[in-house]
Amino acid sequence: MKLRKILVIVILGFVIFAGCAAKKPERGNSSGNIINGGLAVEKNGTAYYYRWLGARENAGFYKIDEKGRETKLIERGQIGFNINIVKDWIYYVGITKEDRAFHIYKIKLKGSKTPVKVTDDEGSSMNVVGDWIYYSNLSDEGKLYKIRTDGTKRTKLNDNKSGFVNVAGDWVYYLNWSDPDKSGLGTIFKIRTDGTEKTKFSDDFGRLKPVVSGDWIYYITYYSESSHLFKIRLDGTERTEILGSFEVSSLNADGDWVYFTGGPLYVSNNDLYKIRVDGSGLTKLDDGFVVNNSINVAGDWVYYDAMPENKYLQVRIRKDGTGREVIK
Repeated sequence: MKLRKILVIVILGFVIFAGCAAKKPERGNSSGNIINGGLAVEKNGTAYYYRWLGARENAGFYKIDEKGRETKLIERGQIGFNINIVKDWIYYVGITKEDRAFHIYKIKLKGSKTPVKVTDDEGSSMNVVGDWIYYSNLSDEGKLYKIRTDGTKRTKLNDNKSGFVNVAGDWVYYLNWSDPDKSGLGTIFKIRTDGTEKTKFSDDFGRLKPVVSGDWIYYITYYSESSHLFKIRLDGTERTEILGSFEVSSLNADGDWVYFTGGPLYVSNNDLYKIRVDGSGLTKLDDGFVVNNSINVAGDWVYYDAMPENKYLQVRIRKDGTGREVIK
């Protein structure tokens, strides 16, 4: 009898644990991709990306299947960014032919290709997590908002001009441009997803471009005439320099690597690099004059914009630096 009770307790514990794990909300895209425009995302082995170069009628969302074949996802002429995919929907900030402002839309991955407007707010830095959308509301001076994916329960979370929004668990990390102590320069803040416990996270300031990945925030800070790549734990401890005395302009983080644009001091090139999160393994991936804030990681590929010889290109390259190809 005692053995049976122990077995029942163990089974119940497993069921409760499994139920809690199943409740973890699905993320629509990584924070690092969203900070870089959210132009690509990987779901279940398929890469989805936004192609905007060329004629407007060819602009839109595409997907590449496992065999490398490109497939058009939605109707031509669509303009959008901040791609998030949750369940059967793709969410994005975009412009339709009828509406000239950047509103939040969603569209079915399969079936009807008619965009559905989620809110009349002009959105930016949009994160979709589970049933909620978190975004910087440009219709209200960039303040942080959330709204359900069905367009209900629109809620203002702060009164700060907020950018580079990252959602991690029950917290939202963002760059606060309203901090009076920094003369309009950005400072990293955090606030709970219910709008409580707003806290200054770091005294570093400037063009930080924070990216949450795992248990860390990766960001850029500027001093001594150069930019420095730092990381700090989500609890505010272990602030560590990854790379110093280097021109770092924008970044993304994925797993054990940070991908960034920049180059050696006093060199005008803006190349694509990667470095391990412990500061080792600095590697140049492309010297094609990479555009800042365009680095997106989807599956085994890094997607970005480049301007070799002043010609704008959309490019992707494997994480190991091989297989570079122009997206046409």
